[in-house]
Amino acid sequence: MLLQDKKRWRFAAGLVAIALLYTAFVLYFDNLHFVEATSRGVRHVIRFATMLLTYGIGLMVFNRVYPVWLVQLWHIGYLGILGLLLLLGIYDFWTQGLSVPFRDLIISVYEFMVSPVPFVVAGLVYRLAGARVTSS
Repeated sequence: MLLQDKKRWRFAAGLVAIALLYTAFVLYFDNLHFVEATSRGVRHVIRFATMLLTYGIGLMVFNRVYPVWLVQLWHIGYLGILGLLLLLGIYDFWTQGLSVPFRDLIISVYEFMVSPVPFVVAGLVYRLAGARVTSS
């Protein structure tokens, strides 16, 4: 199999995996019944695990056949935002001191990070950077 075909297959498989993970999260863990039935701490753990899975899927896709700079971009983007969200989640878990609008903003950032959007953006950055290098 050609390297370009392998990249496309890996990207498509990663996109499908992240889309399925995001869909499962939205259907099972982001509904009012689940929110009312669980504690905030349990929801923090589930969100953390979901974000780690999304990060891991992207890492598995980009790690072997994509350039090192794209893998580093993936690390910096996900681990930076994950660290920030983790600190805010720990603070909220222990103090319950974050306001509702701020928690809603954090949840929106989280949902963006586990959605397929960052994965697609990383793929587009790779394509655009590759097109720039070959056209120069």
